[in-house]
Amino acid sequence: MPIPCRRVAATAMMAALCVLAGCAQPPAGFEPAGPIPPGQARLWFYRDYQPSVSFNVANVDLNGTRIVSVPAYGPAIYRDVPPGQYHVMAESFVVYDQQGTNVTVGPGQQLYLKIENSPINWGDLSVYQRDVFYVRPVPPEVARAQLAATPQ
Repeated sequence: MPIPCRRVAATAMMAALCVLAGCAQPPAGFEPAGPIPPGQARLWFYRDYQPSVSFNVANVDLNGTRIVSVPAYGPAIYRDVPPGQYHVMAESFVVYDQQGTNVTVGPGQQLYLKIENSPINWGDLSVYQRDVFYVRPVPPEVARAQLAATPQ
């Protein structure tokens, strides 16, 4: 391969690696939070940094409708919702009791929901794993401390 072609290929490879490693601009939804709109509540979704879990996103449903996909690493993602009662459930390969949670939020209230991954192994000697996500409400002070310690 001629030298100019190698440089182009190397530059393209570095750009692709930067995108995969997260060096590129973050996707929509990661912008800093502003004030909660009047008459709304805010739900925060996050995953605690665990280098041993998969990189798969956790797809989260609110009352059976997809509301957010939470990456394995990164800042918390919020959604403003009308006040009310919600059933929050993360999509998983296998469904167990107590994977989801029921929450009630009022106007102006913020609630932090941590998405935990407890994968199961299939096959002899852990041939492969499947994600099993759990949703847990977390006290604001605990969630903020965990988010502050998460690598960005």
